[in-house]
Amino acid sequence: MKRIILILTVGIFPYFGFSQPFITIPVDSTSVWRVFTYDYDGSITFNSDIKYYIDGDTIINQMSYSKLYSSGIRKLNGNPNPYSALLHGGLRNSNKQVFYYSVTDNQETLLFDFSLNVGDTLPVTFINDNGFIITSIDSVLVGDQYRKRFNLTNPTWIDFYSTWIVEGVGHEFGLIETMFEYPGKGSRLLCYAEDYIPVFPEGVICDLNLGSDENLLPQQVLQIYPNPAMDRLIVKTAWSGNSIIQIINLDGKILLETQLDKALTGISTENLTPGIYLIRVIGSKGVTTHKFIKK
Repeated sequence: MKRIILILTVGIFPYFGFSQPFITIPVDSTSVWRVFTYDYDGSITFNSDIKYYIDGDTIINQMSYSKLYSSGIRKLNGNPNPYSALLHGGLRNSNKQVFYYSVTDNQETLLFDFSLNVGDTLPVTFINDNGFIITSIDSVLVGDQYRKRFNLTNPTWIDFYSTWIVEGVGHEFGLIETMFEYPGKGSRLLCYAEDYIPVFPEGVICDLNLGSDENLLPQQVLQIYPNPAMDRLIVKTAWSGNSIIQIINLDGKILLETQLDKALTGISTENLTPGIYLIRVIGSKGVTTHKFIKK
């Protein structure tokens, strides 16, 4: 009897998220996307490493938008050209749809429609102009939460195309990038992050410090041990200077906050219940976050 119950539970678990409220794009002001684009015409190679991020809100035509910026590195035949704080436009959500206002076109266009069902054809959007059909809807883990994934096919397109869109994240080829790939030209979503932590794809290791204005600290400047921890966690940093250290649960609640003013600090974890936690260091030079386990 126990075995039957287990099988049923595993079978239906990915669909629990479907009854949850719609997850917007962006989720909040900490949403970050890393995208790689490439363009090769046989003689000239133009690549871009892009980090999209949200910085503030704006009102356009009496509508509220989250302002979408990017920083990154453009490479022409391998020669890097860093840039930062490039405003692309704004994002807003309404009735399970995501709209994008482009500052280049000075107009709003539908970006994603998450109200559709299996068998529906995607409408014309900023990133798609024809042919996509939803073949199935399942769920995918983003951080500690399951979110809707719309799996796609496009029988009209002979080259590669984006095969999924995920609620609260974007699509296989990026955020505002086209869903089609042309010979020698395309893009890929490398990772998506919330609260400075890469959360999609699951288990991804992704550098968010790219042409950044806010200077995320590299993971190497912080070491924690033992991990898993019992009653005490040692925090060692290679970066000198006063900073704040936080312990956060997976619901985002700050359980402990204290000053870190020396290279080696011990923190008591005896009052934490067993489970997975985040430890974050915030200083004048940036932010870095690690996971640890309390036994």
